[in-house]
Amino acid sequence: MVARTPGPFAYYSDTYTGVTGDSIRAAVDPVDTHAADLGTLADELKGDEQRILETTEGDITTSVAANPHVPYDVAIRLGGKAQFAAACTREFALKVDAFDTEVNAINESYRSQVFAAQHDPDVRGGDLNLADLQSAFKANLQPRYAAAEEALDTAADDVAAKLKKGPTDEEVRQFIRQGLMPLAAASFFPTLVLTESDKIEAYKLIVKDTIARLRDEGLLTGPDPDGYYLQWLQNAARRGISIDDIVEIAREHDIRPDDFEVLDGLEEVKDRDGKSFFILPTDISGDDARKAVLMTYILNAGTDYGTADSSRDFSETPYSSDEIQRIKDRQGENNWFSYGQDVGFVNGNGGRLATTPNGMLMGLGGNGLQDVYSSNGGTTFGDIFMLNIDDPDDSHEAIRSVIQSGVANYADNDGEPRPDSSLDLDRLLHHEERHSQQWAREGYAGFIASYLNESVDWDMEGWGPFQAPIPHTVDGKDNSYEADAGLTDGGY
Repeated sequence: MVARTPGPFAYYSDTYTGVTGDSIRAAVDPVDTHAADLGTLADELKGDEQRILETTEGDITTSVAANPHVPYDVAIRLGGKAQFAAACTREFALKVDAFDTEVNAINESYRSQVFAAQHDPDVRGGDLNLADLQSAFKANLQPRYAAAEEALDTAADDVAAKLKKGPTDEEVRQFIRQGLMPLAAASFFPTLVLTESDKIEAYKLIVKDTIARLRDEGLLTGPDPDGYYLQWLQNAARRGISIDDIVEIAREHDIRPDDFEVLDGLEEVKDRDGKSFFILPTDISGDDARKAVLMTYILNAGTDYGTADSSRDFSETPYSSDEIQRIKDRQGENNWFSYGQDVGFVNGNGGRLATTPNGMLMGLGGNGLQDVYSSNGGTTFGDIFMLNIDDPDDSHEAIRSVIQSGVANYADNDGEPRPDSSLDLDRLLHHEERHSQQWAREGYAGFIASYLNESVDWDMEGWGPFQAPIPHTVDGKDNSYEADAGLTDGGY
């Protein structure tokens, strides 16, 4: 909010009643949301076009093929024009702020001269009365005010010219660097190429605005944040999470800088996309493991499931306060055996555990007893997914290697690594987290009984009173639990 000292020189809001830089920005802020909706619509239209081409023939197919991407292109052009107009308006709002700031300084100067004349005869001098002095002071400051008005008029003309001409890539780039246009708007300008420097400058401004908003809302106090709290805000900016969503998360889950302290001292390992995993020490408590899992999800501000592969089984669940609450609820349902018992069990039998960006634990390694609890590509128990990598030379190094590779390798029944066992880790973790939800819904005994019932086909042919039924393993495609978790994501 620009300060406005009363005085003889008019502010922008005095001429245009109630209009300030802040009110101008507030008027165009909804454009970002509407433009983002247009972007989503454009992608859907492109997908619809492809489905038409794949599922029809004859005149419809010929017509669509002759006019490729027309609906998509229209939506993209509309989104780009809307974002550019909003950015130009925000640029003018800055000029209004600059004008009002200069007027405030002029009025301050006028008031200080009047005050001095009232209280110091030497300043007043001669027989000039105060009214004459006020007129003289105002006349002396008038050229300065006129210059401010001229600068504002020039700015208005420049903005009008930009709007009439339309956007250039360089103008869009500068708007993004200045924070006048959201980084996501770059997708509306097909020929625009942003450098890493462009993106970094945009992220810095977003983080700065986020910190200011958190302070305004009373959700952040003290010195500017650093460490994992700052990294959280940086990740959110990089992933396009809105400031409103971050404020909602901070408010509804009372996220403060000290909540991330549970991650301090843990070994942070980043995958090929830059997401953070944390390898847990073998003496960590179940409660600390549970909190570290939750804070790892919050820190990463996204899972990359949606960008893993076009054939993924599900749409990506947006990062949000609701999703954080869902993970907390799932942790609560699985708490007594996952965190109360199994964290200690894995660590006590030579395995290693790591937190993951999708809000569950991943582990591997261990002795023969631990080996019983993982098969095929791996097995999920509650909140813990154990990769089928048994008794490696160094469990710590093995889990670090899996994380860094972004590929979930696993072993065959003889314990040897399978060369064809290269599942995308982001997609596999999504699959296993859905199994974790199944455990939470059905409970420990209920899930085991139901899953085994679907996983084993009991051959009853020829079964007599002294002959046990013969079990046959059923392919995952015939198992509703695997289908619910995503067959392609799980490697079936």
